[in-house]
Amino acid sequence: MMKLFLGAAAAASIGASFPASASAQNAPASMVDRPTEQPGLHAQLDLLGLRVDRDAASGKLSRGEADRAHRDINRIESEAASERVRDGGSLTDEDRGDLQARIDRLRLDVRSRRTEMADVSPVWSLDRREQWVDQRIDRAAMDGRLSGNENQRGRSELAAIRAEHARLMVRDGGAVSETDRLYLAQRINDLNGALRWEGVNPPPPWAAR
Repeated sequence: MMKLFLGAAAAASIGASFPASASAQNAPASMVDRPTEQPGLHAQLDLLGLRVDRDAASGKLSRGEADRAHRDINRIESEAASERVRDGGSLTDEDRGDLQARIDRLRLDVRSRRTEMADVSPVWSLDRREQWVDQRIDRAAMDGRLSGNENQRGRSELAAIRAEHARLMVRDGGAVSETDRLYLAQRINDLNGALRWEGVNPPPPWAAR
């Protein structure tokens, strides 16, 4: 009697496994990956990394932005691995949702950076932009719209940008490449946007529409 019971239970167990297996084979890859946590997220990060490399190679994304995106990708990968260990080998639904939200935000950020980098006006040269930011820092420090610490931080970063600009010009024979020009232009944009200006902070004139 016991053998009959065990045989029936085993048959029921095997039979119950077939529909799930068939569904997995016919379902889209994203649906198959999600229940098993990591493959779906990992595949998305791999694709995003490939897109970042492609955009950097074509000049749509600066090298600095590409490096930053890869650091974010690696950080998400590392945290996913840590959470999986913490949760006993499988991500919880909450952890998976948080990681998916971070991937979505990173994807949108890369897309917005790619759009900004594609629109760099040749009228405003790198030298002219650097000079404009330099003068703006001077004026803001004089009228109290920039604190002493922010003034020092801004001057330090601007000096680093100018040094990098000079180094790239020497390396490239006196004129920076288009990719390097986009990279330096983005660093100038980032500096202007990162400083804690008191009061209204309108976009720089080269970004005006």
